[in-house]
Amino acid sequence: MRRTRFVLILSVILAAAAALRFYRLDHFSYWLDEILEVRFSQGTWQEFWKGRRVDVLHPPLDYLVIRGLEPFHPPDWVRKVPAALWGLGTIFVFGGFIARRAGRRPALLAMALLAFAPFHVRYSQELRPYSLGLLLLCTSMLCLELVLERPTPLRAAAFLLACLACAYTLYFAAVVLSIAGAAMLAEDCFSISAERRRNARRVLSRSPLFLLGFLLAYLPWPIVMAGASKRVPVAPALALSLDRFERTLSFFTFASNGGVPPGAGGLAYAALMAAGAVMALRRPGLRFLVCWAVLGAAAIEIFHLLRPLPYEASRHFLPAGLALIALAALAMSTLFDDRRWRLPGAVLLTVVMLLDARELVSYYRAGRPDWRPLGEFLGRETKMSERVLSENSAAQICADFYFRSSAPAVQRPRILVAPDVLSVESLWPPASRAWLILGGGPVNSALHRWADRYPSFPFPAADGSAEVRRLDAALRTADGTDSSQ
Repeated sequence: MRRTRFVLILSVILAAAAALRFYRLDHFSYWLDEILEVRFSQGTWQEFWKGRRVDVLHPPLDYLVIRGLEPFHPPDWVRKVPAALWGLGTIFVFGGFIARRAGRRPALLAMALLAFAPFHVRYSQELRPYSLGLLLLCTSMLCLELVLERPTPLRAAAFLLACLACAYTLYFAAVVLSIAGAAMLAEDCFSISAERRRNARRVLSRSPLFLLGFLLAYLPWPIVMAGASKRVPVAPALALSLDRFERTLSFFTFASNGGVPPGAGGLAYAALMAAGAVMALRRPGLRFLVCWAVLGAAAIEIFHLLRPLPYEASRHFLPAGLALIALAALAMSTLFDDRRWRLPGAVLLTVVMLLDARELVSYYRAGRPDWRPLGEFLGRETKMSERVLSENSAAQICADFYFRSSAPAVQRPRILVAPDVLSVESLWPPASRAWLILGGGPVNSALHRWADRYPSFPFPAADGSAEVRRLDAALRTADGTDSSQ
């Protein structure tokens, strides 16, 4: 591919990727995990490190980045700008890595597929560690490729620093990095290139020194991880099932939030990824991509079995899912290698982009929750003397974050958690008006039935189609009874 054309296509891809990641950056509010990250970042240093010590999933580097912004009191969208930049950087570094291993055409296709991938657009707009973790994973792989190409102290130091930053940002990315890096090193130890084989074996012989340096620099954190891992799991492990596999697969095709079957288009895209895996296994220097995808996902699933979560978390598989994009690009690039198949290849690429665009339109419209209208409503309607209750802690945290920003602390009551009817009636003072937030987390059906008699103010954009019930004292005793009696 001619250099001028390559640079032109690369520029177009990066420009489109930037537009997709910065578009509507302030359209949605934060959701629960983003609010928790902001709260951890705003507290004292003692509160900050205490929060990091008890978190099983997230080490501190991304939180430190957000904490660095807090002295400037940024609006919501400003805190998301670093994530968008990390996402854009991931595309560029990922493409550079694939170009060195597979060539320019697969690299450009991989960059285009990742630039328009709904899952990557979404997590490039979230205030979470995933965007930075993916960037550092790709940077580490690129540094390892440079070391294997020509080992020098400077390149080795860059690789060590990238690996440390990755491990201090996202555990899952570090685990997948160890698998993908080891697979690439092992493959190069048996490369058909004598120079590459010699370099890889030289790196392998010095790997104990690298591991020692890594462990010394990472030494404080395994102690933290060991303490956090002793906590009792909050839920039984999710069963392995075909439905769950399909929902996770849909996340890496055309469903930015997963949770749904992949559909015909998603299955076809998955078949393209599978074809790329077959081609990678037949092509020296690219077999490690299959290990990256398959063994990386297996390692994350094993963690889920050891530390069960009460929900499906397709986003945890993001570090392994990057390899799926590379495999799809590899399969697609073979069509462009043969002049006779270039038109079908262009049609296939166009169809994938159109399916991506359809999902992105849906995502930009209503793909994430928005708690701001609910918080602003409470700020307008409630008085300091009134009690505000919430069905669960998730809704309480989200509503309070925007309730707090809509009214001064001296003019707003605290939001208290009341998970059942008895709690509501005990916390609701007699002969007064109160407010009850429903939705946003675990649902108590009995509480919802009890609240049906009270006026409802729906907020469908919030998590779980939340609503606010105005608890009027007159309606409480309208039937002559009080269920707390």
